[in-house]
Amino acid sequence: MNITYIILAHKNPRQLQRLVNVLSSAEVNFVIHVDKRADITDFMRVFTDLDFEKTFFLEQRCESAWGSFELVQAVLNALGFIRSALPSTDRIVLLSGQDYPIKSNLHINKYLAANPDGIFMEYDPVPYKNWKGGGQDRFPLYAEISEQIKFYGGSQWMSFPLQVAEIILDFLAVNPDFIRYFKLVRIPDESFFQTLLLNCGNGFVNKNLINHNLHLIKWEYPYAHPKYLGEEYLDMMKKSKFLFARKMEASRPSKVLDRIDCELLDIKKKPLVLPGYTKIDVNREVVLFLTDKSDGETLARYNRIKETLPKRFTLIYLRHEKQHKSVAVQDGAEHFLFDDGIMNNLSLQGIFKSLLPGSNHFPLFQFYRNNQAYRHYWVIEDDVYYNGDIGQFFDNFKDVEADFISSHLRDYCDEPKWHWWYSLQNNQGKIIPVSRRLRSFNPIYRISHRAVCFLDKAFSEGWSGHHEVAIPTLLKEHGFSVEDFGGNGSYVREGATGKFYQESMAAAGGELDTGSMRYRPLISQSEINGSLLYHPLKT
Repeated sequence: MNITYIILAHKNPRQLQRLVNVLSSAEVNFVIHVDKRADITDFMRVFTDLDFEKTFFLEQRCESAWGSFELVQAVLNALGFIRSALPSTDRIVLLSGQDYPIKSNLHINKYLAANPDGIFMEYDPVPYKNWKGGGQDRFPLYAEISEQIKFYGGSQWMSFPLQVAEIILDFLAVNPDFIRYFKLVRIPDESFFQTLLLNCGNGFVNKNLINHNLHLIKWEYPYAHPKYLGEEYLDMMKKSKFLFARKMEASRPSKVLDRIDCELLDIKKKPLVLPGYTKIDVNREVVLFLTDKSDGETLARYNRIKETLPKRFTLIYLRHEKQHKSVAVQDGAEHFLFDDGIMNNLSLQGIFKSLLPGSNHFPLFQFYRNNQAYRHYWVIEDDVYYNGDIGQFFDNFKDVEADFISSHLRDYCDEPKWHWWYSLQNNQGKIIPVSRRLRSFNPIYRISHRAVCFLDKAFSEGWSGHHEVAIPTLLKEHGFSVEDFGGNGSYVREGATGKFYQESMAAAGGELDTGSMRYRPLISQSEINGSLLYHPLKT
């Protein structure tokens, strides 16, 4: 079944991208209307380079304020686009940008395929029991006009086959007064389509109307607006027969959406596939121990990590061979070797001719291109020390779905004098304004498969820059989720503030010279206290 989702969005571009991502499949299209008052480039930007070829943004946009006729017009514009541009559509589903599926794509497809002609639309005659006073006052000259046409109301969220879109548009083409009248109706999006379809006299419509909403909605008293659904409603979602829930708020990292993905949609347990790339084993993670040494102390640090890692992890000795000489595996360490030729081998642009400074991410890309089956890739430099069970440290993030986790995440406005902000460049003329850039501190970080896949492509297509601005900025700019391990900034998830390292206060130029995670000076033994990350701890 070919499904086209119409999505009405007005805020939270990343939440929209997440909704599209979770609903995407081979036979799905998306037609998106962004409120005219919002900057559409913020929404389109999160889809750039992400291979969502079946996502269409409507050029004809409306100021779709709550209760306005423009909400109806936005849907009509989308229906017209679908009829002309997507004629192979079997089924149309109307969603808000704050909706989210609570059933898998397979379940949704099977449910709709079992009712191929079904017109799912909630409707009740006016006076409508759920409206204050029955709702007659919404309709001008109600008494006179209700003698000619019967009014109906209900939720605006509906689903129907393409044939119904054609019936709606054809009806309006010969009945322009219907639109003129409903422009005077109060909150017309809750009555326009119900009244039209139940009065159009079409036999197909009369036969296939199903008075049923596909959305789970909880209403705030006095029932004018739906509640935001948090984790307290998760059990209700699990038991529900509805396909979608509204409404959701994900302007910050959203645990309820993560739990829906994991517990209701089973996303963590099924293979993830990206175009042109291999399947991911979602139960596997890799830790890349990045070093240019093979001395006893460094090997001891490697083995300390290996001894405590949970079974789902693979530990790799990711070694820079400065003399271009391959060496034998030592003490059972699984090696992945690279040398200075990596700059040419990858066909990527560094900010200097050597890996340091700024191109520490190249070894990750080299390893990734040869090993694409991991869900998450950890990179830890040899001078990072965790004063505790480092296996337990990694396990703290087992159920955290952020695409990129690092330390000291800061926006440009927080530390505008940092030297590397302006290193982010693109040889194709693409620009990310410095005001939207983000920095991180990356002696240890975790990155998801889909994020490293995207970055590898982005750098191959002309981006370059110091990894501590390039990685977080490109990911945030394109809708990926980013998170701080546990400092004190705005990117720390709830409950993790100050948990895994002591915050470093940046100097005037943005250098990190205090705290347990810093650029310099070296960590002394007397500073190590508590189960925290420390850097740099040299031999």
